[in-house]
Amino acid sequence: MNKRKMKFSRTFAILLSVVFLTSCNLGILSLGNSKNYDYDFAIYADDEVLTFKREDNELKLLERIPRKNEKKLGFWKELFVEHENFYFTKTTANDKNFQLLAKINKNNLDINYYQTKGIDGAFSLVPDGKYLHISHSFVDRLEFETYDLNFNKIKTKVIPVEHSTYPNQMIVKGDKVYILIGVGLANGELKNQIWVMNKEFDLEEVIDLNCNEGGLLRMVLAGDTFYITNTNEGLTAEREPGPANKLVSYNLSTGEQKTIELETPYPLHIYFDSKRNNLIIWHYELYLPTFTYTVYSLNDGSSKIINFPEYEEFRRANPMQPPFVLFKDNYYFMFEDKLVEYSPDTNQKKEYSLKEFGMNNPTGLLAKE
Repeated sequence: MNKRKMKFSRTFAILLSVVFLTSCNLGILSLGNSKNYDYDFAIYADDEVLTFKREDNELKLLERIPRKNEKKLGFWKELFVEHENFYFTKTTANDKNFQLLAKINKNNLDINYYQTKGIDGAFSLVPDGKYLHISHSFVDRLEFETYDLNFNKIKTKVIPVEHSTYPNQMIVKGDKVYILIGVGLANGELKNQIWVMNKEFDLEEVIDLNCNEGGLLRMVLAGDTFYITNTNEGLTAEREPGPANKLVSYNLSTGEQKTIELETPYPLHIYFDSKRNNLIIWHYELYLPTFTYTVYSLNDGSSKIINFPEYEEFRRANPMQPPFVLFKDNYYFMFEDKLVEYSPDTNQKKEYSLKEFGMNNPTGLLAKE
């Protein structure tokens, strides 16, 4: 079993080894230019940031900005949380094998780093107007930290736990924080729950999602309803995570829970297009032939499949989700050699070549309305 599969299997079984963490604020690391940039897309490569405008059905290069005063780290492509003029994300490992939390300013493209020590850098995060909430999982406890948006710590709440407990995602609605929790019991049984907490992280309610055979790993809120990816169920004959092809929905107002069947298995990351009332679901590519997305309409229950068969060989060597953004009514997927525009209205793709720009390992894609 390769390292990628081993990590994936442990995640689904909720048996990840726990990393002990310490933190420090590393401050703002600037591109060396105080100007605000006007662009449609900004792409972060290892040693520079490139800005683009989409004009006359072409992608026009505006500027190449050297990353001369900062760490030149890549980003985890599936984790870009947008909040006002910022993106929050997680970096790839630095030279000390630590991953960093990063806040990217969409206007001047500067990055504020916050060091979370640990090989996996395991945490979930959610911004909330004035604050950023971060969760950490330990053998005997969960820790919830609240920071201002410049990574100055406000408070920490520690909650003892008896079993392996992992906060997979946090979402804020009103004065509540909803946390998707996976619990691994000593007998091997799994529990998937939503914890309802106030912003002091006092536990007010535990919602049992009645799914004990697989992993519920990501969720999105559309109106009063959570849509949660049921990524796997059981094990295959090879002791790999078995396929699931479902979403679980939970309505906060009524408590009603439903199941949505999908055509493609292993749904993992999920996004919401509020204008069209669409869910965009990325399927974990390690067990699929190529990168695959489902666009699911909450209006009529119809589905469209987006896949990229031309990247089948590339996917085997680089099993990571391509960067994805919603921008001006379309969906964009970035690969090393091109940016793909997908229209959910026409179900058509348009490709913009990136080859001529010679970027070194592009991992971050920003869009600016």
